[in-house]
Amino acid sequence: TMALIAALCAVHFWWAEAPGRSADQLLQRGAKSLPLMLELGQWWRLITANFIHVSGWHLLVNCLFLFNLGGPAEAIFRRLDYILILAATAVGGTLLSTIVNPAVSCGASGIVFGVWGASATFGIRYRHMLPKRYRRYFIGSVIPYSIFALYMGIAMPGIDNWGHLGGLIIGSALACVLPARMLRPQDPWATS
Repeated sequence: TMALIAALCAVHFWWAEAPGRSADQLLQRGAKSLPLMLELGQWWRLITANFIHVSGWHLLVNCLFLFNLGGPAEAIFRRLDYILILAATAVGGTLLSTIVNPAVSCGASGIVFGVWGASATFGIRYRHMLPKRYRRYFIGSVIPYSIFALYMGIAMPGIDNWGHLGGLIIGSALACVLPARMLRPQDPWATS
């Protein structure tokens, strides 16, 4: 989580230009664009769009949520499983956004919602094994905040909620099949 936050900040500050970046500037740096993906084969934008942010506030909000959600998610999933969640939600969120919403967009929100979805699904899936305090966090806190954040995405103009939804779906789906670290602490394919 900290490495991802550092990478997001490094990309943002490496590209130190005026705030309120234009769509052309975002596209030059790797924001998502369906025409560029289809016509020029620039599928790498499914990844790079996650590392670019419109403003410092956009970056700050995503990093704060990622910091608060990532630590617990790292503790409940094995390391490579967590990396899989991050990578799959990055691609999945951007892909759904690209298919449904043709507007240029960027940001790590799909990853944030993916970690939200994985954490909430973990809480629901293992609620019978978790102490009350952890159930309260994974079910009572994570789910309402993610619903509120989805609502804010709908209520505020200019927010690509399809990327949020894509990340949430992919993160939740992966958490349904990935084992919890407490049940399978060893990761045989990681050590090999």
